[in-house]
Amino acid sequence: MNDLDRHHSNGKRVFGAVAAFVLLLAAWAGSASTTVALPVDAGYPLEIRTSQCSEPPPNPPTFDGSDCTPAAGVDIEVYEVGGGLVGSCTTAVSSVYQYAAVCVVVIPYDIDVVVYEVNSTLPAGYAPVHEPIHDSIPPADAGPPDGVDLPPIFINLPVEGDGGLVEQLVQVLIAILDDLLSGSPHEI
Repeated sequence: MNDLDRHHSNGKRVFGAVAAFVLLLAAWAGSASTTVALPVDAGYPLEIRTSQCSEPPPNPPTFDGSDCTPAAGVDIEVYEVGGGLVGSCTTAVSSVYQYAAVCVVVIPYDIDVVVYEVNSTLPAGYAPVHEPIHDSIPPADAGPPDGVDLPPIFINLPVEGDGGLVEQLVQVLIAILDDLLSGSPHEI
C-alpha cells in the first residue's frame, strides 16, 4: 500500500468517526429536549403524561418517594368542551421523566379542553384515578403563565384484588347508584 492509499484509508476512518460522533450528538440533543418548537399560529403544544403506580404518589407532580413508572402506549384523546375531537396521541417513554410516559397534542389557542385516556389501551389491571382532566388553553398572545402551569398528568392505579383505592371508589359509586335507584340509603 502506498502513502496515498494509506492516507486515503486513514481519512475514511477519521471521516467515519467524525460522522458517528455528529450523529450521536444530534440524537442526544434531540432526546434531551422536551420543548416542541412550533410556529405561534400552529397552536399550543399540550404535553400529557401518564404513570402507573401501586399506590397514589405522595408528592405529585414530583413523584418523589413513589414507585410510579411510565405508562407507555396509552392512547390520549383531547376534546373541546362542548365540541368534537381536537387531537390525539400515544404516550411514549421519555428520557426526561422517569415516572411518566409523554405525548403532545397541538391544540388551538383560547379553548377549554377535556383530556381522556383511552382505557382499553391502559396497562392491564390499571385504571385512572381521575378522568377526564379539564384544561384551559391560553390565547396565543397570553405570554407565560403566572405561577406553575402543570400539564395533564394521569395516575393509574391497580384495580384488582387488593382492595385498592380505585376498587374502593367503584364500590362507593355502586352504593350511591343503588341508593338512587332503590330509594333506600345504604351505609358507605
